[in-house]
Amino acid sequence: MKSKTTHCIKAAFLLLVSLFLLNTSDSFAQENLAVGLRLGDPTGFTLKKYQGENAWQVNVGRSRWFQGDRWFGDRFGDWYDGRNNNYSDYEYLGFSRSFPLAIQVHYLFNEEITEWDLDGEGRLFWYYGFGAQLNYQSYVYDYRYKRAGDPRWFYKDSERVYDIDLGADVVLGSEFIFDEIPLSVFAEVNLFLEAFDDPLFIRGQGGIGARYHF
Repeated sequence: MKSKTTHCIKAAFLLLVSLFLLNTSDSFAQENLAVGLRLGDPTGFTLKKYQGENAWQVNVGRSRWFQGDRWFGDRFGDWYDGRNNNYSDYEYLGFSRSFPLAIQVHYLFNEEITEWDLDGEGRLFWYYGFGAQLNYQSYVYDYRYKRAGDPRWFYKDSERVYDIDLGADVVLGSEFIFDEIPLSVFAEVNLFLEAFDDPLFIRGQGGIGARYHF
């Protein structure tokens, strides 16, 4: 049942991204589209479509840089207990994991900072906004267990677990757009509030990057 639910959530989020791309596709050939790289959480590609004083932003890349191996071991006990295997004994051995993917879709409100004299080098903005985020990762637990009345160990090495987080983002950042070259640099932070599968869990994220303007 959970597998069907998670697939439905993934499909709904990807549909949201697709609708965003379709609704803005007519203007992608025009100016005010910027594409670049982002370092942080997530690290990957970033796209920004400016619409007057506002903008759409999509970040796609690797998340959970600081999620150490201990995190998976700490979660094993809860995962195992939820399976109701009723083995007489068990022992956690290790894990393997997939690429931790994150997709962020944000709607931003840009405000130009005019108080500073930038000597014609460019324009400085601060921005805020909100949006949605999807995190996806799967991992495989390796463990062994004993059956009641049997002293032998039996081994499991293919118990795949799907970790899908979906929730809302609140974003705050700053961006500098150069006048002489079609380039901008930015820095931003955001709070990710999970709605599924760990409701109300809050995680801080952030990143820096640069985009080329078409």
